[in-house]
Amino acid sequence: MPTNPTNARRRRRPAYTEHDRRRGSAASRGYGHAHRRWREQVLALHPLCVVCKAGGRVEVATVADHITPIVVDAALALDLDNGRGLCERHHAIITDNFKRNGINEMPAQGGLP
Repeated sequence: MPTNPTNARRRRRPAYTEHDRRRGSAASRGYGHAHRRWREQVLALHPLCVVCKAGGRVEVATVADHITPIVVDAALALDLDNGRGLCERHHAIITDNFKRNGINEMPAQGGLP
């Protein structure tokens, strides 16, 4: 019996956890149309990861990061001068450093990871 090509192309939707339900939608957390537009503009201005670039490497920026986090100054949320392009790896490192130490930069280490 042949398979239905429509079913073969379907992707499984990830199961939502209780955490996902509690945190709400992206739009309800402030990531609506205006933020998506800001993200596009930041990535157009900074198409390469600024941390990789500073280390002499070329890596496409996939995350638009707030230099001053929104939780510190919400007035800068859509300011293009408050944005930088980062690769996912460096965004995760910087976000972790901010959560642990309150510093929204790469942690001070012997060299760039």
